[in-house]
Amino acid sequence: MTKMNEKNDLLKRYAILIFGMFIMSFGIAMAIKGGLGTSPISSVSYALSVVGHVSVGKGSIMFNTFLVILQIILLRKDFKPYQLLQLPVTFIFGYMNDFAMYCLDWVHCSSYAQQMICCLIGVVLVGVGVSIEVTPDVLVLPGEGIVSAFSQVTKIKFGTMKIIVDCSCAATAIVLGLVTGYGALGVREGTIISALCTGNVVRKVKPLAAKAAKLS
Repeated sequence: MTKMNEKNDLLKRYAILIFGMFIMSFGIAMAIKGGLGTSPISSVSYALSVVGHVSVGKGSIMFNTFLVILQIILLRKDFKPYQLLQLPVTFIFGYMNDFAMYCLDWVHCSSYAQQMICCLIGVVLVGVGVSIEVTPDVLVLPGEGIVSAFSQVTKIKFGTMKIIVDCSCAATAIVLGLVTGYGALGVREGTIISALCTGNVVRKVKPLAAKAAKLS
C-alpha cells in the first residue's frame, strides 16, 4: 500500500469512527428522552449534567476527560501517546450529544409505552453506533479505554472488568443523584435493558458494519 493509500485508508477509518459516534449520540439522546434510564457508562455523564446544570454534552465531556486522565494515572508509561487522541474525540462526542438532544427536542413521552419505545430505539441506535465505531480499529473511546486500562492493571478479563465498570458507573450516578437530592439519576429499568441488550445488537450488526466498511 502506498503512502497516499495509507493516508486515505486512515482518513476513512476515522470517518467511520466519527459516524459511529454520531449514531451513538442519537441513541443516548433517545434514551434520555425516554426517561427510563441511560446505558451504565452514560449514566454518570447524565447525572453530572443534571447536578452541574450543564448540557448533556458537557457532562459527557467532563466524565470522559476524567476517564482519560484516570487511564494515564493507571497505565503510566504504558499509556501510548496516540491514546491522547481520546481527548479531542471526547469533545467531538460531547458536542454530538448536544446536537442530538437539540434534534430530538420535539420528542415527548406521555405514556410508559412511549417511554419504552424510546428506550428500545436508544438501545438499538447505541448498539449500531458501537458496531460502526469499533469497525475501523483505530481508537477506543474513553469508556472502553478505562475498562482496558483496569483490565491491564488488575489482570482481570476485559469482559468481567466491563461488568465491574458498568456497575460502578451506575452506582456512582445513583449516589451522585441521591446526595444532591435528585434521586437515582439516569438509572432505571432502561439501564438494565441497555446492559443486557446492547451487546447482542453489537454482535448482530458488527459483521454487517465490517462488510459495508470495506476496509483494506
